[in-house]
Amino acid sequence: MRFVKPYIRSKIYLKKKRIIRIYIGSLIILSFIVYFYVVKEGQKRQGKEEEMKTKLIQEWVGFTGVKNIQCLVEEGKYLWVGTDRGLVKLNKSTGEFIVFDEWNSKLPDNNVTAIAIDEQGNKWIGTNGGGLAKFDGANWTVYNTSNSGLPDNDVYVIAIDGQGNKWIGTDGGLAVYREGGIVLPVEEKEKAN
Repeated sequence: MRFVKPYIRSKIYLKKKRIIRIYIGSLIILSFIVYFYVVKEGQKRQGKEEEMKTKLIQEWVGFTGVKNIQCLVEEGKYLWVGTDRGLVKLNKSTGEFIVFDEWNSKLPDNNVTAIAIDEQGNKWIGTNGGGLAKFDGANWTVYNTSNSGLPDNDVYVIAIDGQGNKWIGTDGGLAVYREGGIVLPVEEKEKAN
């Protein structure tokens, strides 16, 4: 009887040891499979990203003729790119793009020098010679020296403050656009206060 009990215990011990070895072996094999899958998929993905970058650069150069990007703003999955040949809406995921220019939209000038996006998603586009344009995704509104208080039609920079005011840097000075359609040169704004 004494001989049987240790034999039974050792048999159970061997089973536990074998189960542990199988478990550890399975974990090691599983780790290798996961590691190689992740590395291999990562390399494939990296290769696809490099291929897409190359394709985008080739298409971009084919579109513009030059690598002349004057400004860009990111909005979710899109890049809004200002060039001397128009405004481009580029889908970062697919590489598809839409070009807005003087001929297919109400963009006042193809030379896009500044872009800002407000909290409502409106795009504020500064141009070199055409003034300022607001694009809500469907409608265009143009502000220039003849229809607003914009000091000059050459717009170089647009910044939006915490109150939603659009600060517009032009060749003729700084202006601020307040909601309601009022564009004031900064000097007049200071006099108004």
